[in-house]
Amino acid sequence: MYPLPVQPYPSRTLDANETSLLRRFTNTLTAAALHDYDCFANDCHGDVSEDTRHDWKLAKKQGGLAVYRDRAANASRPEDNITMVEANGRISNQEHPPPGQIQALLCIGTISGTLDDVMCGVFCPTAEDTMLKSSCIGDNVVDCCELASIVSPTPDDPWRSLSLKWAVNAGPKIIRPLVRPRDFTYVEATGVTTNIDGERVGYHIIHSVVVPDTQPIDEHSLVRGNVSLYHVYRQKSPNTVEVHVRAFWQLNGHMRSSIQTYSCVEATLAISRIRFYSRMKKLAWLRQRSRSMDSESDSSCCSLCRRWVGGCFTVEKCCSVCQNVTCRRCCASELLNNVSLLKHAVIKKRQTVCRRCLRKAEESIVMQEPKPAKRVRMFSSRALSTVSTTSLDSRDWNCSDRSRVFSSRRFEGAVTSGAA
Repeated sequence: MYPLPVQPYPSRTLDANETSLLRRFTNTLTAAALHDYDCFANDCHGDVSEDTRHDWKLAKKQGGLAVYRDRAANASRPEDNITMVEANGRISNQEHPPPGQIQALLCIGTISGTLDDVMCGVFCPTAEDTMLKSSCIGDNVVDCCELASIVSPTPDDPWRSLSLKWAVNAGPKIIRPLVRPRDFTYVEATGVTTNIDGERVGYHIIHSVVVPDTQPIDEHSLVRGNVSLYHVYRQKSPNTVEVHVRAFWQLNGHMRSSIQTYSCVEATLAISRIRFYSRMKKLAWLRQRSRSMDSESDSSCCSLCRRWVGGCFTVEKCCSVCQNVTCRRCCASELLNNVSLLKHAVIKKRQTVCRRCLRKAEESIVMQEPKPAKRVRMFSSRALSTVSTTSLDSRDWNCSDRSRVFSSRRFEGAVTSGAA
């Protein structure tokens, strides 16, 4: 069933006021996320300590990451409505969504690689990029479309993006026969800035918003959910990146709490595999560059070890990236997915890649070296005066009052008549 054969909602061009509203809104969320991360790193030393362990229950560990569930997260409040600010300034209340338990998660730990490796994988400005990433990291996104592109990357800021998207998350395969897929309309922002200590940090913000003319598609049995996610990444050592994620999921509908928790934890932990997608993206970039270059090697011997591959007992392979001949000792099988424009689906295919290209992919940075980032401007709460609210809050970790910026504040779900 998914992905759908045609894009369900039309792309739109936002006017200057709508673009300005969304930029201010995401800048406010980004500044709050960075402040929250700084407080957690300073007050809690970047970990769930003995003093706060009674507030957080370990849900799952995978690799160097651990996901904790907030013990105090409770069901959403039925009195909270989604407020829409119309173009003429009138304020109207939408019918609130069906009640659904809020899954409040904290994911902390480390992943291998560099900050630019991680941001290369996180950076997905288009729907095709999002689908490719999902096929590689397994976050269970089965369909996606870009509703509007607001900010595009520049040579000075290659990881910067801001867009409106619609996506369908079907959940882990083991539970798909039991539950209906959830769809989300959200604003997504990525970029690199600096923290209070002057260190480069990457961020990835996803926040549900109400977009006009994007009502749930009844014929596909979708349940509209809400999500508020922020990821912060910092280079901890030469080959280690610190990960800090706060996730608030509201899946709505009638789903058992245990299944909700399982689905949300798996989606949140998918970031542990982001480096695999980064490498796949770099290999695809290298392959595109090599198409204009002639093959360097003789077809009778391996281009790396110069071993003869013309005999009946040797296996001749061709690197799918550089198109040079290689023996089986000097190559590996790598997943190089692509999106079929005809079927709007991801085609998974393992291809032969020589070790030289694998090394280039590990060492290279797609696009270009990012220049020193500028600090995100700190907007005051007045910037949200034209933005509507729906509550998705959770408690703090009992450290300092400064760490309540994200945990005790109301997560605002946004919206104007032409954008959210």
